[in-house]
Amino acid sequence: MASYISSTLRISGLVSGIDVDQIVSDLMKAERTRVDKLYQQKQLVEWQQQDYRDMNLKLKALYDNVFNMKLQGTYLKYKTTGTMPSGVSSDNYFTAIAGSTAVPGDYKIQVKALATNAQITSSGSITKELIGNSISLPITIDSTKNKFEMIVDGIEKTITIAQGTYNDAASLATSIQNAVDGAYGAGKISVGYVSNSLIFSPDANYNHNISITLKDYTNIDESILGTLGFSNGTTYKEIDPSKSIIDQRATFKNDPFGGSNPSDFIFTVSNGVNSKTFTFKSSDSINYILATISSDSTIKVSAYYDSLTDRVIFKSKETGTNVNIDSSVKTPDFPIQY
Repeated sequence: MASYISSTLRISGLVSGIDVDQIVSDLMKAERTRVDKLYQQKQLVEWQQQDYRDMNLKLKALYDNVFNMKLQGTYLKYKTTGTMPSGVSSDNYFTAIAGSTAVPGDYKIQVKALATNAQITSSGSITKELIGNSISLPITIDSTKNKFEMIVDGIEKTITIAQGTYNDAASLATSIQNAVDGAYGAGKISVGYVSNSLIFSPDANYNHNISITLKDYTNIDESILGTLGFSNGTTYKEIDPSKSIIDQRATFKNDPFGGSNPSDFIFTVSNGVNSKTFTFKSSDSINYILATISSDSTIKVSAYYDSLTDRVIFKSKETGTNVNIDSSVKTPDFPIQY
């Protein structure tokens, strides 16, 4: 069986004499002219953009050069380089600039002191001392009534006051201090006074995390405790930072609420660069307050209570910064005095 392939041979204008292909091509040229113009405009805009970029770069370079002309380093004759003994560049630790009168040479830098973290500490202990009632002076002490018991962290001893007549609280406090030092050793328990009231407390340089209890002497007739302004069983015990402030109001040296009704504490802590205002409730504990401040990433301050000194400490986590409590916005009187 034979197969046939049919094809059409087209000769434009052979019969009609009209060149259809040429006519169509000419018509398309007219349409393409608009497209070509758009391409030309696009290319022109791209060239303009590139020229603007080049101009901006040159203007920026000119600005930088003019700015550098204001700097002293531009006109310095010498340049400094530093190297640590290990061979590492000193730029991470310090920098030096050669002045106009600098003399060429090698110089050694000696570090005499390192930067430390800024720190502020309570001006005094925050726990209230053992303060007695006002006493009537002068007081005459004889052998029939000159003793009382003192218990320090479970160790009980008899305190015997020297006989004599005491015309003022200062001389009486000194005599009791000598008796206490004789019983427990010097530098542990401090005996002082304010007006005509005697005061017992841990010594400023001794551990404050102790208990001090005053008791009547075994033979009540010989006990001088009541005459000194104290009742039997009066006890000093340090603040518990885990308990709420309101529950320990009477234990603070300074009333946390300034003698007013309990309210929120509002104060600002600053590290010299950034600051943060905090608001706490009267039911919050010192531990919670200080932990909240320490966890704040804005001020980067570590705050904690030192039970040995009975003080609160604010310390910057970085060197070269200052820690500050803005007392102008403390409401009411926060129980940490600086």
